[in-house]
Amino acid sequence: MRVQRLLIVFSILALGALACNLGAAGVSPVETSSPGQPPDSSGGSDPGEGDTPDGGSEDDGGNVPGNVPDQPPAAIDLDDPALYAQPDLFNSYRTSMDYTFVGQGPITGTILIDSATQVDPYATTLEFFTFGNAVTGGEGVYTFTQILDTQYAVAPGYGCRSGSAGLQANPFEVMLDTGGMLMGEAQFAGEDDVNGVDTYVYTITMDNIDPLNVAGKDVRELTNGLVHIARAGGYAVRVVLEGRGVNELLSQDPNLDGDVYYELNFYDFDAPVTIEVPPACDAVPGGNVMAIPIMEDATGLVLIGNGILSYHTGGSIGDVIEFYEEAMPARGCGAPIVSGDSGSATMSFPGCDGGEVSVIIAAQSGDVTQVTLLQAP
Repeated sequence: MRVQRLLIVFSILALGALACNLGAAGVSPVETSSPGQPPDSSGGSDPGEGDTPDGGSEDDGGNVPGNVPDQPPAAIDLDDPALYAQPDLFNSYRTSMDYTFVGQGPITGTILIDSATQVDPYATTLEFFTFGNAVTGGEGVYTFTQILDTQYAVAPGYGCRSGSAGLQANPFEVMLDTGGMLMGEAQFAGEDDVNGVDTYVYTITMDNIDPLNVAGKDVRELTNGLVHIARAGGYAVRVVLEGRGVNELLSQDPNLDGDVYYELNFYDFDAPVTIEVPPACDAVPGGNVMAIPIMEDATGLVLIGNGILSYHTGGSIGDVIEFYEEAMPARGCGAPIVSGDSGSATMSFPGCDGGEVSVIIAAQSGDVTQVTLLQAP
C-alpha cells in the first residue's frame, strides 16, 4: 500500500510537470462598472508607448498597475479560463499551499507546498511536504524543478527523474481542480490587504462547488470560501476553502468525514528567487517508460525523464485496466496487482523488461481518465 500511495504523489508531480509556471490569475469580470481585463502579453509592466506615466493605458483602460477600477466587478466567473492565466506583470513570485484534514481519532493529514518561479529566464521549483496520514503516511518531501527546458522530479526511495521539459501549463489549476470542482459566479464581498496587495474579495459558496466533479462530490459543507483578486492587475492573491467532507488523499480513508482547510497564496512579487538543480539529480536512474504502450486516443502527454509518463484518454477506468492487462505481457511483465474503486485504480506489473511498471488511473470530469505510468529503476 505504501508503494501505491507513493505512485499517487508521482502522478501529482507529473501533473506539475505540465504546469510549473504556478500562474497568478487574470480575472474576467461577469459584471463591472469599469473595465477589469488583464493586460495583453507585451512583456512586463514597464510603461511603454501609449501608456500613461502611472502605467495605465490611455486607450484601453485595462486593469494594470496604476490603473485601478473605481468600482470592483460585482462578480467573477469561476468557469473562465482567464482566471488561471499568468499575467505579464512580474518576473518572479512565490506560491504556497496548505491543505489539511482533521477527522475523528484524531486522524490528520496535511500537504504543504512551497514554490518559487522566475519567468525569464524560465525556472521554477516546487517542494511538496506531507504530514500525518497524507499520501504516504508520515513525513515526506517531494520536489519538482524545471530550469529552462529540463525537468527534475525527486521522491524518497526513487531518487531523481530528469529529462527534457514538456508543455507548461498551470499547477494553480491542478491544486484547485478548476474547470471541474469550482463553477458559476463568485460574488463581491469587500476589500482587504493580502500579502502586501490591495485586493477585492469574492465569496465562494456550495453553489460554486460542482457535485458531479470527482473532487467536488466529496465536499459536504463549505463554511468559508474566499478568493482575493488584486485591485491593480486583476490576478489572484489568495484562495481559501474551509468546510467538511471526505478526503482520501489526506486521511487514507474514503469514508471518514472531517474538517478540510485549503489555502493558496501568491506573494513576494518581483522579489529575487534562487532556483537550482536538486542535489539528488546528479544521475538519471530508471527504465524507459516511453517504451510502454499507451491507448490510441491518448492526449496531453507529459514526460518526466525516462520513468514517468502521464496522459488522458476517453476510455473508462475499466477500459484502461483491460488495455494494460492485454498489452503488458509483451514486455515480459507478470500478472498485475490491481486495487482501487470507481474513482481510481492502481496496477503494479512485476518482472517487466527494464523494471517494475505501475499504472495509476484516475477518473476526471467530463468523461476523461488520467493515466500515469511509472517504471521503477
